[in-house]
Amino acid sequence: MYSKHNSKLLYAAQYPIYGVATDGGGRIYLVGGGGHGNYGVPNMIEVLKHSEDSDKVMCVEEVTAGAFNNIGLANDNRTLVVGLEGDAVLYRLNVSEKAASQLTQQAVSKPPKTEKEPFQTAVSNICSYRVACGSANSYVAVHNIRADWSHLEPLLTIKTPRQVDDVTLTQDGCTVAIACRTDTLYVWTLPSPDTTAKDATKKHDLKWSYHDVAYHARACQFGSAVLEGDSEKVAQSQPLYVGFIAPNKHASKLPSCLVKYDVETGRDLAHRYLSKRQISSLGVSVCGRYVGVGDMEGGLVVLDHNLNMVTSSQAHGLFVTDITFLTNADGGERPPNMLSVSADRNCAMTPCVPAKGSLRWLYVLVLLLLTALIYYLATAEEAAVQDL
Repeated sequence: MYSKHNSKLLYAAQYPIYGVATDGGGRIYLVGGGGHGNYGVPNMIEVLKHSEDSDKVMCVEEVTAGAFNNIGLANDNRTLVVGLEGDAVLYRLNVSEKAASQLTQQAVSKPPKTEKEPFQTAVSNICSYRVACGSANSYVAVHNIRADWSHLEPLLTIKTPRQVDDVTLTQDGCTVAIACRTDTLYVWTLPSPDTTAKDATKKHDLKWSYHDVAYHARACQFGSAVLEGDSEKVAQSQPLYVGFIAPNKHASKLPSCLVKYDVETGRDLAHRYLSKRQISSLGVSVCGRYVGVGDMEGGLVVLDHNLNMVTSSQAHGLFVTDITFLTNADGGERPPNMLSVSADRNCAMTPCVPAKGSLRWLYVLVLLLLTALIYYLATAEEAAVQDL
């Protein structure tokens, strides 16, 4: 049942937060900053240890070179790639029970040189020792990562028509989806990590329109295949979720739309029109059962993998910059909590369940129906007695 939910403030940072990631060890990674200028706003990576009782800062990496723009995390729960102004930077988290945890910079990779100033605008999660980074100078750079996590090795670049807003990889690292402020979501096939090939091939151009208005692809994320009921059939490919927005001249009149695609066929599996607020970010839970959408006015929506509405919240005062999900520590099936961050410097947590208060109207309706039924039975009995 769909409802509105109150989000909880999880952490207040000293800087605008532009990226968030979580791992299976209960750690939360936050990145952001104030940029090059010395305005008293730091540029930081913070690693928090999350528990139900409190959230403690494990370690901090602070730089003066510029703001950390976004983050991608590997499934080893220790390796991350962040965008630092125009560079992609590889870090490793060293965790020790006897000493303080530390982030160690492993490698730096610079984007292709162009006339336009490079700026990292999107970083995918690290999949099969591979990461994709999108930039404002209209390129996606795909890097392989050495098995010892020590180096970023450039694999190939993909030229895009405009600035890259979002980029995502499949778990095998062989398919990349790119949203870049045009009416097309581009899907490319990448060479397998076990080959020496270095060429990408176009797979799909995905488009969406509403009332003959071509929408722009704003955000994209691959999800996980979800088993339905007791079925033993597993999907052969990961679903692709794409957030489409109306072009600026129609933005105040037309709703945003979330679309779920079969990436192999390019077929629309499901879609859901949302509010007239423009989508700003998108996240999918590790279990694949929940999708989170953030908008330009600080609002959040949680949907299930069939795009049925679960809950919503007004969590932030400014636009939502990134979304992720906390995995359950016990590995159970209970719904996870969604994390969202914003330029308002806050990290908020939203449960992926309907708010308890949303059931109140149902209780009232049932009570009214029972009252009407009792009244009907009583009057019917009275009428029967009078007839006798």
